[in-house]
Amino acid sequence: MLKSTSISKKNETEQIHKPVLIDTLQVLDQILVFKRETINIALFPAKDVCFPNFSFMDIENFEVNNIKIKTASDLHSNECNKKLELSIDTGFSIKYSDGCHTLYQHVKHTFFVTIEKMNFPIKNTSVFTSYPSSKSMVKQDSNSLEAIAVADFFGETICPYTGALILDIGVFFIIINTKTTESLVPGYCSE
Repeated sequence: MLKSTSISKKNETEQIHKPVLIDTLQVLDQILVFKRETINIALFPAKDVCFPNFSFMDIENFEVNNIKIKTASDLHSNECNKKLELSIDTGFSIKYSDGCHTLYQHVKHTFFVTIEKMNFPIKNTSVFTSYPSSKSMVKQDSNSLEAIAVADFFGETICPYTGALILDIGVFFIIINTKTTESLVPGYCSE
Protein backbone atom coordinates (compact mmCIF):
# COMPACT_ATOMS: atom_id res chain seq x y z
CA MET A 1 0.00 0.00 0.00
CA LEU A 2 1.33 3.42 -0.95
CA LYS A 3 1.34 6.31 1.45
CA SER A 4 0.51 9.75 0.13
CA THR A 5 3.18 12.38 0.77
CA SER A 6 3.17 16.08 0.11
CA ILE A 7 6.19 17.64 -1.61
CA SER A 8 7.12 21.16 -0.62
CA LYS A 9 7.86 23.28 -3.69
CA LYS A 10 10.04 25.79 -1.85
CA ASN A 11 12.16 25.98 1.22
CA GLU A 12 10.21 27.05 4.29
CA THR A 13 12.78 29.78 5.06
CA GLU A 14 12.41 31.48 1.65
CA GLN A 15 9.63 33.88 0.79
CA ILE A 16 8.75 35.17 -2.65
CA HIS A 17 9.01 38.95 -2.90
CA LYS A 18 8.35 41.41 -5.69
CA PRO A 19 9.83 40.50 -9.08
CA VAL A 20 13.18 42.12 -9.86
CA LEU A 21 14.75 43.25 -13.13
CA ILE A 22 18.15 41.81 -14.02
CA ASP A 23 20.35 42.50 -17.03
CA THR A 24 20.87 39.47 -19.24
CA LEU A 25 23.28 39.07 -22.12
CA GLN A 26 21.83 37.63 -25.30
CA VAL A 27 24.27 36.39 -27.98
CA LEU A 28 22.82 37.37 -31.35
CA ASP A 29 25.63 36.05 -33.54
CA GLN A 30 29.22 34.89 -33.38
CA ILE A 31 31.59 34.45 -36.29
CA LEU A 32 35.06 32.92 -36.54
CA VAL A 33 37.46 34.80 -38.84
CA PHE A 34 41.05 33.86 -39.72
CA LYS A 35 43.58 36.52 -40.79
CA ARG A 36 47.15 35.88 -41.88
CA GLU A 37 49.50 38.82 -42.39
CA THR A 38 53.18 39.58 -42.78
CA ILE A 39 54.57 42.20 -40.37
CA ASN A 40 57.95 43.96 -40.54
CA ILE A 41 59.48 44.72 -37.13
CA ALA A 42 62.80 46.36 -36.23
CA LEU A 43 64.45 44.71 -33.23
CA PHE A 44 66.85 46.58 -30.96
CA PRO A 45 69.79 45.17 -28.96
CA ALA A 46 70.49 45.86 -25.29
CA LYS A 47 72.57 48.99 -24.62
CA ASP A 48 75.74 47.06 -23.73
CA VAL A 49 75.76 44.94 -26.93
CA CYS A 50 77.87 46.40 -29.76
CA PHE A 51 77.65 43.53 -32.28
CA PRO A 52 74.26 41.83 -31.88
CA ASN A 53 73.35 38.45 -33.31
CA PHE A 54 69.51 38.51 -33.32
CA SER A 55 67.31 35.44 -33.10
CA PHE A 56 63.51 35.26 -32.83
CA MET A 57 62.02 33.19 -30.00
CA ASP A 58 58.24 33.60 -29.59
CA ILE A 59 55.09 35.76 -29.53
CA GLU A 60 53.57 36.34 -26.08
CA ASN A 61 50.64 38.21 -24.48
CA PHE A 62 48.52 38.61 -27.61
CA GLU A 63 45.47 40.78 -26.84
CA VAL A 64 42.74 42.77 -28.56
CA ASN A 65 42.88 46.45 -27.58
CA ASN A 66 40.07 48.01 -29.63
CA ILE A 67 37.44 47.24 -32.26
CA LYS A 68 36.08 49.83 -34.66
CA ILE A 69 33.37 49.51 -37.27
CA LYS A 70 35.18 50.93 -40.28
CA THR A 71 32.34 50.76 -42.78
CA ALA A 72 28.89 49.28 -42.71
CA SER A 73 26.82 50.61 -45.55
CA ASP A 74 23.65 48.94 -44.34
CA LEU A 75 24.14 49.29 -40.56
CA HIS A 76 21.19 51.68 -40.21
CA SER A 77 18.91 49.76 -42.55
CA ASN A 78 16.07 47.55 -41.36
CA GLU A 79 17.77 44.39 -42.64
CA CYS A 80 18.90 42.00 -39.89
CA ASN A 81 21.98 40.61 -41.66
CA LYS A 82 24.62 43.23 -42.35
CA LYS A 83 28.07 43.35 -43.97
CA LEU A 84 30.72 44.84 -41.66
CA GLU A 85 34.30 45.97 -42.15
CA LEU A 86 36.12 46.09 -38.83
CA SER A 87 39.51 47.34 -37.75
CA ILE A 88 40.82 45.39 -34.77
CA ASP A 89 43.75 46.91 -32.87
CA THR A 90 45.97 44.30 -31.22
CA GLY A 91 49.07 44.29 -29.08
CA PHE A 92 51.61 41.55 -28.40
CA SER A 93 55.18 41.03 -27.23
CA ILE A 94 58.02 39.70 -29.37
CA LYS A 95 60.50 37.58 -27.41
CA TYR A 96 63.95 37.57 -29.01
CA SER A 97 67.64 37.43 -28.26
CA ASP A 98 70.44 39.80 -29.28
CA GLY A 99 73.06 37.09 -28.74
CA CYS A 100 73.64 38.00 -25.07
CA HIS A 101 70.25 38.85 -23.55
CA THR A 102 66.65 37.67 -23.84
CA LEU A 103 64.59 40.77 -24.71
CA TYR A 104 60.95 41.69 -25.20
CA GLN A 105 59.49 44.30 -27.52
CA HIS A 106 55.83 45.34 -27.49
CA VAL A 107 54.23 45.58 -30.95
CA LYS A 108 50.90 47.14 -31.93
CA HIS A 109 49.21 46.04 -35.15
CA THR A 110 45.79 46.64 -36.72
CA PHE A 111 43.99 43.85 -38.56
CA PHE A 112 41.23 44.68 -41.05
CA VAL A 113 38.44 42.11 -41.06
CA THR A 114 35.43 41.86 -43.39
CA ILE A 115 32.33 40.01 -42.20
CA GLU A 116 29.96 39.26 -45.06
CA LYS A 117 26.87 38.56 -42.97
CA MET A 118 26.27 39.22 -39.26
CA ASN A 119 22.96 39.36 -37.42
CA PHE A 120 22.40 43.03 -36.44
CA PRO A 121 18.67 43.52 -35.77
CA ILE A 122 19.21 46.80 -33.87
CA LYS A 123 20.67 50.02 -35.21
CA ASN A 124 22.43 51.22 -32.02
CA THR A 125 25.86 49.65 -31.60
CA SER A 126 28.52 49.86 -28.89
CA VAL A 127 31.94 48.26 -29.36
CA PHE A 128 33.99 46.67 -26.56
CA THR A 129 37.08 44.46 -26.35
CA SER A 130 35.61 42.76 -23.28
CA TYR A 131 32.15 42.93 -21.79
CA PRO A 132 31.84 46.20 -19.83
CA SER A 133 31.52 45.96 -16.07
CA SER A 134 29.54 49.18 -15.75
CA LYS A 135 25.84 49.05 -16.62
CA SER A 136 25.91 52.72 -17.61
CA MET A 137 28.30 51.93 -20.49
CA VAL A 138 25.72 49.85 -22.35
CA LYS A 139 22.59 51.42 -23.78
CA GLN A 140 19.45 49.36 -23.36
CA ASP A 141 18.41 47.59 -26.55
CA SER A 142 21.77 48.13 -28.22
CA ASN A 143 24.28 45.75 -29.75
CA SER A 144 27.78 45.22 -28.41
CA LEU A 145 30.71 43.78 -30.33
CA GLU A 146 33.36 41.75 -28.55
CA ALA A 147 36.45 40.09 -30.01
CA ILE A 148 38.46 37.16 -28.69
CA ALA A 149 41.72 36.29 -30.46
CA VAL A 150 44.25 33.48 -30.60
CA ALA A 151 47.51 34.08 -32.51
CA ASP A 152 50.49 32.06 -33.67
CA PHE A 153 53.38 32.64 -36.05
CA PHE A 154 53.84 30.54 -39.18
CA GLY A 155 57.34 31.58 -40.08
CA GLU A 156 59.90 34.28 -39.63
CA THR A 157 62.87 35.70 -41.46
CA ILE A 158 65.40 37.70 -39.51
CA CYS A 159 68.61 39.47 -40.41
CA PRO A 160 70.89 38.51 -37.50
CA TYR A 161 72.97 41.70 -37.81
CA THR A 162 70.38 44.45 -38.44
CA GLY A 163 67.47 43.03 -36.44
CA ALA A 164 64.98 43.34 -39.29
CA LEU A 165 62.29 40.75 -38.49
CA ILE A 166 59.68 39.70 -41.06
CA LEU A 167 57.03 37.77 -39.17
CA ASP A 168 54.22 35.76 -40.74
CA ILE A 169 51.43 35.83 -38.13
CA GLY A 170 48.02 34.15 -38.17
CA VAL A 171 45.13 35.13 -35.92
CA PHE A 172 41.76 33.49 -35.24
CA PHE A 173 39.23 36.14 -34.24
CA ILE A 174 35.89 35.24 -32.68
CA ILE A 175 33.60 38.22 -33.22
CA ILE A 176 30.59 38.10 -30.87
CA ASN A 177 27.54 40.32 -31.29
CA THR A 178 25.52 40.59 -28.09
CA LYS A 179 22.49 42.48 -26.84
CA THR A 180 21.74 43.49 -23.25
CA THR A 181 18.11 43.07 -22.23
CA GLU A 182 16.24 43.29 -18.95
CA SER A 183 14.50 40.17 -17.66
CA LEU A 184 11.86 40.02 -14.95
CA VAL A 185 12.54 37.24 -12.41
CA PRO A 186 10.96 36.44 -9.03
CA GLY A 187 12.86 37.79 -6.04
CA TYR A 188 13.54 35.49 -3.09
CA CYS A 189 14.56 36.45 0.42
CA SER A 190 15.84 34.15 3.17
CA GLU A 191 14.60 34.79 6.71
